[in-house]
Amino acid sequence: MKTLHYDLSYDQSHWICKGDDVQFRVADLNDLDMELRNYLVKKYQKGNFKIKMYFDFEHFPLWLRQYMAHYFNRELIYQL
Repeated sequence: MKTLHYDLSYDQSHWICKGDDVQFRVADLNDLDMELRNYLVKKYQKGNFKIKMYFDFEHFPLWLRQYMAHYFNRELIYQL
């Protein structure tokens, strides 16, 4: 299984996911999941992938300050 790491942030209206060679900007986390899957299919075509997203506390929105940043870390597994 190939593991890929991304930074996750929020800019008042969109979730932003950045990797070494790609960036996604979406309004909804479900859209982000689909964009990541589509990217993996296009780049790798098949395989097993673990996606780890770590929230960037430097860009933590004020309305989320009541929560800890690590609550927004995400891990997804795709089998293509």
